[in-house]
Amino acid sequence: MMSPATGKRAAEPYVTISIRVQPRASRNAVVGWTGDTLNIRLTAPPVEGAANAACLDFLADLLDLPQTQLEILRGEHSRNKVVQITGLSQEEVYARLKGPHTTLAGAARCSSDATGHGRGKG
Repeated sequence: MMSPATGKRAAEPYVTISIRVQPRASRNAVVGWTGDTLNIRLTAPPVEGAANAACLDFLADLLDLPQTQLEILRGEHSRNKVVQITGLSQEEVYARLKGPHTTLAGAARCSSDATGHGRGKG
């Protein structure tokens, strides 16, 4: 957005969040929050940047943002990462990450148990 008074671009809002990644999981899922750290599982292996790319792609889908608005600031070679998200406020990011899609693993298990076709003792 251009500021008419200065002719300069106004800074877009951004948020940084801490993420702990578990690579080589059976499916991509948000595990939950541990303090201020978002824990996620990814199917990608931690080799040649595959888990980093999968992490940004998964977060972009969860946040309904283009992947270009996410950047790994720290932790490219670690399970612990700091990701910058541009274009959303902190409240918007946390609201989108705490929505119904954040319990993918649990929701799939619960809905299948309700039909009697789950892993439970039916």
